[in-house]
Amino acid sequence: MNTDQSDVIVVGAGALGASTALHLVKAGVENVVLVDKDGPGSGTSKAGAGFVGPLAAGWDAGWGRSELDVEYFSIDFYSDLATRHDIDFRHSGHLYIARDADAWKHVAKFHDTDTVPDSQLVEPDEIRAVTKGFLDGSSFHRAVFQPSAVQLSAGKAARAIAAEFATLGGRVESRRPVTGLIKIGNAVTGVETEHGPLYADKVVVAGGSWSNTILGGDYFLPQVPLVLSRMITEPLNVPANFPALNFAGYSDDGSGLLWVREDCGRLNWGMSYPDYPRDDLVDNPIPDRFDDIRLDGIFQVRRASQSLTHLMPGLATDKFWVAHGAPCLTPDRRALIGPIDERPGLYVVGGCNGVGIQHGPGWGKVAAEIVTGATPFVDARPWNANRFGGLYSTNRDVFLALSARSGPMTHV
Repeated sequence: MNTDQSDVIVVGAGALGASTALHLVKAGVENVVLVDKDGPGSGTSKAGAGFVGPLAAGWDAGWGRSELDVEYFSIDFYSDLATRHDIDFRHSGHLYIARDADAWKHVAKFHDTDTVPDSQLVEPDEIRAVTKGFLDGSSFHRAVFQPSAVQLSAGKAARAIAAEFATLGGRVESRRPVTGLIKIGNAVTGVETEHGPLYADKVVVAGGSWSNTILGGDYFLPQVPLVLSRMITEPLNVPANFPALNFAGYSDDGSGLLWVREDCGRLNWGMSYPDYPRDDLVDNPIPDRFDDIRLDGIFQVRRASQSLTHLMPGLATDKFWVAHGAPCLTPDRRALIGPIDERPGLYVVGGCNGVGIQHGPGWGKVAAEIVTGATPFVDARPWNANRFGGLYSTNRDVFLALSARSGPMTHV
């Protein structure tokens, strides 16, 4: 057999691509190749917050049952994955906390018992109990607790998914940057890489921020990369049994959610920010890696977290490291999954909208079902990759559409 010919090539070994490849082999596709310029989980997935829960209850007003279904699928998927791999998994829930009455409007929407039956309202004097004694709630307004949610290490999870794929017979090609598509007419028949061509009956591009570079200029995927950052302290012996915490009312304009969670005895926290370098990739080329991104936005994250240091002294440390990622947002904040009409043989999984780890397992299953001709397990029509037609042709077009839809984008 020609090892450069396969049934399906999946480009990008982050949470979305690795999950798509895994579900393809689970669906019976025998020859699947997962290609990445570095290795599994080395891009935006590495910087993921690691929250998985019923975000569709309040994260974005445009989301619906489809997003909620993949979120619950992801909880079950990661629960099972954790029985075979160390992904720092724990089933400790998510707690959304409002600083004051103005911030409550950003938190109250997460309490929707029609979509999240186990959602609980938490009064200030109950926050200490819910956080297993970690957090004094006396200075807060109110909170919402979602006990069904889980947390994990995003990078470890992406690598574990790729390992599962390899165990089932999939082929992982790391450190093999894809430089473009191979086409016969309009039909896509493989990919060019820095180490030679790879051919396939079908190609799935799940390259995140690099997807449009891979697609080459003759097709534009309507998504725009925005830089996000997180901070991780040195080990502080932080207990691991409290929920992931999301605080509303601490960003400069009051609308962003500052999240804090335990990470192997450390504190791991972040939030989106309107400062540079959030928009740096809208008009500039995508770098090979995110290591060299400037730290301007981190100062806003730091300002927000300083308001909580009296409750979590570890946030005041000057000893921390930073991880950057660039999740891609679509004009309607929903995913892009499926075939590209103008390019037979080409499929995409994109538009993570900042929730690739949360939705990746379910989106990967949907993508595999579409590629193999099966009926998706959830209603995938809202994610049709062709739904915008040719309305958007540049990152700037998508960015302006997002700005008009939601005002200043202070959260992703």
